[in-house]
Amino acid sequence: MKHKLFIVIISSLVLILSCYREPSKQQDQELTSWEKQIQNIDSLLAKNSKNDSLWAERALIFLSAKQIDSAYSSISKALLINSNVSRYHVILSDLYLAKNSVNNCRDALLRAIELDDENIEALSKLSELYFLIGDYEKSYAYLNKITDLDPNNAKAYFMKGYGLLEQGDTNRAIAAMQRATQADPDYYEAFLKLGQLLGDKDLQLADEYYKAALRIQPNSEEALYMYAYHLQNTNRIDHAIEHYQKILTINPINKFAYYNLGYIYLVYKKDFNKSIYNFNKSIEIDSSYAEAYYNRGLAYEQVGENEKAISDYKTSLKYKTNFDKAIQRLNALQM
Repeated sequence: MKHKLFIVIISSLVLILSCYREPSKQQDQELTSWEKQIQNIDSLLAKNSKNDSLWAERALIFLSAKQIDSAYSSISKALLINSNVSRYHVILSDLYLAKNSVNNCRDALLRAIELDDENIEALSKLSELYFLIGDYEKSYAYLNKITDLDPNNAKAYFMKGYGLLEQGDTNRAIAAMQRATQADPDYYEAFLKLGQLLGDKDLQLADEYYKAALRIQPNSEEALYMYAYHLQNTNRIDHAIEHYQKILTINPINKFAYYNLGYIYLVYKKDFNKSIYNFNKSIEIDSSYAEAYYNRGLAYEQVGENEKAISDYKTSLKYKTNFDKAIQRLNALQM
């Protein structure tokens, strides 16, 4: 879950790119939206090829279309005409990052800040870059600069919280993320992370944060699952069941929702037939789900189907070698 949230944090920085391919010339086919934009820019550049802002705009259009080489060529021309515009170096940093050139990305952002030390976009991306490479001290320094310039910059507070978490300072991390939600009452990721962090510290407050996240994104599988799991772990079983079932109305092939329902019916409800049903559904979705086979085996044992239990334990070991619990149950049944 941490990685999913982290991906959200750096989505504005990291470009996920497939192999680059220039588009073929369109003959009878209609031009795409970005190609039309490029066509319009090119007509203006034909009249004034020294207009650096047009070249920068051209770079951004190519960047949005993931045409990285063309974007790089365009921003290079903009910088050749005028290298003193901070924003152009930020665009260049994005292109370097797309090319996996981290050092060049950093240098471009440093140059952007040298030209404009109040460029919040550059400061933010540089703090994210240092966070990404594990230099939390530098990341935190740039985040402090951002919040000095913009005391209501929610993203900066959220990033501060993550940096503090990485350094083991949970209490200050919580405070920073709470500050993020105060700055932005619709900050979904911050509310969700706060719910997770406070799950073992303050039950009522954790509930409020999960509910806030669901208010913002009521059909989020991620938020529904995390809240359902929180409810399950705090023995509010019927409410947990409701949330897992809601997940399945949104996504009928969510194997984890079925698995946890199976676990609840096995451990809490002692309804072994319903438990088997839900584990069956989980296994139908993922035939290599070792834990589902193991727990279905436990349910089969409870209804006297020992041969089926043995088969499930053996299957779980096929997909998870050295599964100690499965080995113990097999030994117990085959003695």
